[in-house]
Amino acid sequence: MRLSNVLIVATLISTPFSSTQQAQLTKNITIEQFAQKFATTTDRIRQLNHLVKTPLYFKENQTIKLPSEHILMKPKDQSLAQFLTQQKIDFHKIKKYNPFPFQNDSQYIAVSEKGMAHLELPSIFQLFPPQSLPYLLTKRVNSQTLHNASIKNAYTPGQCTAYIYEQRVKRHLPISRNWGHAKFWLFHAQQEGYTISKYPRVNAILVSQQGTYGHVAIVEACDQNKIHISEMNWKGQGIISHRVIPYSDDYQYIY
Repeated sequence: MRLSNVLIVATLISTPFSSTQQAQLTKNITIEQFAQKFATTTDRIRQLNHLVKTPLYFKENQTIKLPSEHILMKPKDQSLAQFLTQQKIDFHKIKKYNPFPFQNDSQYIAVSEKGMAHLELPSIFQLFPPQSLPYLLTKRVNSQTLHNASIKNAYTPGQCTAYIYEQRVKRHLPISRNWGHAKFWLFHAQQEGYTISKYPRVNAILVSQQGTYGHVAIVEACDQNKIHISEMNWKGQGIISHRVIPYSDDYQYIY
């Protein structure tokens, strides 16, 4: 569920990487949505706010204490430069966690890899100037045409993206060959109508925002608490390998 209409006014009450921040709600929101938005858990929110029981939702105008190690909220009336200066945050230090353009209105800012995975993906209208949109929209790849396996893999040979492209074609679940680096796949997949989920399933693409370019793998199997994946370039360029990893909020999946 998108939370772009839930406006939150937040104030840091200590250093951003080690303590907490306060958020004043302007609309009702469930605690699950709130936890997802700030890359935390409902139990952590309950503990920070000294609640005996975990509520189903928080009400408008309620002020909530939140952890600040993954996601920060910049006040609407502050520019990004003012906010970073006030909180003594190095812009270059967090730039890698925020691959999309900052806006000057209320803004969620990731300060960790986990936080980056929880950022709401911007719309295409925020990323490109208006004059370029007609061209971009008409150039969007129709996934049905990718059932033709003869279409050349445009991703760099030996990289994780090239391997996943080939795997999805073989499994009759083709994707575009123009999504770029792995860290941008979630955005492009969303724009082309693919389902984005935090839950794994067989044949889904696991997306990690870790590293400069991100990483993708394909889900081979799932059990109660482990995910079996195959991937390329985890152990070296061009090397296909397999891993069993635990469930984690650090990953998202493209169906």
